[in-house]
Amino acid sequence: MKYVLLYRPEVVEDLACACEWYETQSPGLRARFLADYAARLEFIRHSAEVPRVVFNRFRRALLKHFPFAVWYEVEDKKALVLFVSDCRQDPGKVQRILGSR
Repeated sequence: MKYVLLYRPEVVEDLACACEWYETQSPGLRARFLADYAARLEFIRHSAEVPRVVFNRFRRALLKHFPFAVWYEVEDKKALVLFVSDCRQDPGKVQRILGSR
């Protein structure tokens, strides 16, 4: 089953911060990060219910090549992307952000 992907507006800012940081580390790294993120979204689009619920109703899909996670929730045939987090962050911070979105 294919899921419709929806995004909270804050996800754009999450991605922009990550992209900016990666580009300062090495030219072209931003493009690799975005490709990895796009691949994870495609996985969610086709298999949104495969990752287990990690916190409350939220699921987490880990990027393959970068220490980031896509946090989302599933309802009917929709997957709402809430947050893109750096996995090196304090887990309490992730829970606070998810609780506010």
